[in-house]
Amino acid sequence: MFINQTILTRKLYMQFAERAYRRFRKGWQIGALIITVLFAALTAYSFRVSRTLAGLLTLPTLWFLFMGTRGYMITGKNQYNQLVKNYGADPGIRLRFLEDKLEYRIGRERLMIAYDELDGSFETRNFFALLKGEQGMIVMKDGFTLGSWEDFQPFIREKAPQVFRR
Repeated sequence: MFINQTILTRKLYMQFAERAYRRFRKGWQIGALIITVLFAALTAYSFRVSRTLAGLLTLPTLWFLFMGTRGYMITGKNQYNQLVKNYGADPGIRLRFLEDKLEYRIGRERLMIAYDELDGSFETRNFFALLKGEQGMIVMKDGFTLGSWEDFQPFIREKAPQVFRR
C-alpha cells in the first residue's frame, strides 16, 4: 500500500493544467490553430481592401491563437478557483493506493477508482499524474507518507499498465 499527500497550490495546479490541456484538447488545439492560420490569411488579404475590416479580423485571429496555445490558463484558473471555493485555500489531496483500487480524498469527499478505469498518465520533474477521462490525480514524487516514489513506480506499472500506453 502507498499513501501520497499533495497540497494543491495554484502554481502546482496550473502546471498540471498545462500538461493535461495539451493531452485532453489536442484535437481542439489543432482546429484552433488551423482556424488561426485561415483568419490570418483572410486578415492579410482584407488589409488590401479595408484596414477597418483587417482590424476587426485581427481580434478573432488572436483569440483562436491564444485559445489554441494558452487556453489552459483560463480553464485551469477556473477549475482551481472552483476547488478553492469547495475545499478552501490550497486544498489537500490524499491518494491511498490499495491492492485493487485507489482511494482519492479531497476535503471530506472520497472516491474509489479501480486501476483498470485509469486511462492515461504523464510525468514532470516533480509529479506524476494519473488520468481517468478528463480528470486527473496528482501524485507528488516527494509526497509519499507511506512507501516511496521509487517503490511506487513498479507497483503502478503492474496495476495499471494501460496508463503508460500512448
